[in-house]
Amino acid sequence: MRRDRLTGQIAAGLVGLLCVGALVYGVGTASARYRLADVGAWLSASTKGLVVHANGLAGKVDGKAAVVPQMRGHNIKVVQDGNTVLLVDTDTGVVSRIDPSQLKVAGSRQVGGPGLQVVANGGAAYTVDSVEGVVQQIDPVKLTPVGPAAKLTAPLGQAGIDADGALWVPVPQTGQVTPFQDGRPGTPVAAGRAGDRLSLTITAGRPVITNSTSATALVVRPEGTQRITLPAPVAKAEDGVQVPAVADGQIVPMLGAGGSLYLLDTGVGRVESVALRMPDHTFQAPQVLGARVYLPDRTTGRLLVFNTDRNAWEKPITATRPGGTIEVVVRDHMLWVNDPDGATALAFDARGGVKRIKKYEDEIPGSVRKPLPAQPKPGNGQGNRNG
Repeated sequence: MRRDRLTGQIAAGLVGLLCVGALVYGVGTASARYRLADVGAWLSASTKGLVVHANGLAGKVDGKAAVVPQMRGHNIKVVQDGNTVLLVDTDTGVVSRIDPSQLKVAGSRQVGGPGLQVVANGGAAYTVDSVEGVVQQIDPVKLTPVGPAAKLTAPLGQAGIDADGALWVPVPQTGQVTPFQDGRPGTPVAAGRAGDRLSLTITAGRPVITNSTSATALVVRPEGTQRITLPAPVAKAEDGVQVPAVADGQIVPMLGAGGSLYLLDTGVGRVESVALRMPDHTFQAPQVLGARVYLPDRTTGRLLVFNTDRNAWEKPITATRPGGTIEVVVRDHMLWVNDPDGATALAFDARGGVKRIKKYEDEIPGSVRKPLPAQPKPGNGQGNRNG
C-alpha cells in the first residue's frame, strides 16, 4: 500500500509539473490566449519582421507578432481601434489583421493598391484609395467589403473618423469634404474652392479642415460649422501646411513654410504663431498632447517640444538617428514615437513624462517557444527504488 501511495504521489506531482510547464513555456499554443495592457499601442519593428505591443504605463513590451513574409521589408502602417489591429502594407495595399489574444496574424487580404489608407474607429473600418478615389467600408475582422464602394474625385486627402462614427474624406479637386455614415456618402461640406489645398484633423472628436490656399480653417460640429481665419503666411506653404491626423484636445498645430508653427485653438477660434528659428531642417507634421506640441525633426532625429502653458521651448528629445523615420501617433491619451527600423520607442503621457521602450526584448509573449526542460526520471534513472 505504501509503494502504491508513493507511486501515485509521484505521478500526480509529474502531472502538475507538466501542467505548469505548459503554462510557462507555451505548450499547446493553439489554445494559448494572451492579455495585453489596456493602455498600449502596436508598433512596427521592421528590422525583425515584427509588430510589438507596448504597455505605455509600464514602458515595456508585453507582446509581439510576426508579420506575413510578403510584408517584410515593406512600409507597414499599424491601424488600431480597440481589439481591432490592422497592418497596412502601403507599398502593395495588402492588409493583415492581428488577433491580440493569439499574438498572430489571423488573416490577410489585398484590399487596394500602393498608398492605401485604412481608417478604423468605433468598430467601423474603411479603405480609402487616394489615387483611384475609391472609398469602401470593410469588415474589420474578415477584411471583406461591406456594401458598395463610392467613387470620389481623386486624389483624396488623409481621411478620419469622428466621434459619431462618420468618415470624413477631403476632396481637394472639388473643394469639399465628403462624410460617410454606415458606408454611404452624405452631403459634401464646402471647405473652399475647387483645387484648394485641404487637410483634415479629427480634433477632440470633431473634423477640422485646414484650407492652406485661402488660409482658413473650418470646424464642423453637430450644430453647424465655424470658419476661422488663419495668418496670411499659411498660404505660402506650397504643398499646404502639415497637420496631425488626430489631436487629443482642441489645439491643432500647423507647420507652414520656412518652419513656421501655428497653434489653432478651435475652442475659442484663436491662432498663435511660434518661431522655430531652424527653417532649413526637414520636419514632419506636429503633434499635440496635453500642454505640449511635439515637432519631429528628421534632420536631427529629435523631437522639438513646445510648452503652450509656459509659451516656451523645452529641451529637445532624441527619438532616433539623424535622418531616421519618426512615426508619431496619439492613442489612449498618450503620444507614441517610433522608428520602425530602430530598437527603441518612446511613450509620452499628458504631463510630458516619457518612457523609453525596448522593442526587442526576448522574454515576452509571442517570442519563440522554449522547449519543456527535461525531467529527471524517478530514482535518478534507476527506477523506483523505494520499498
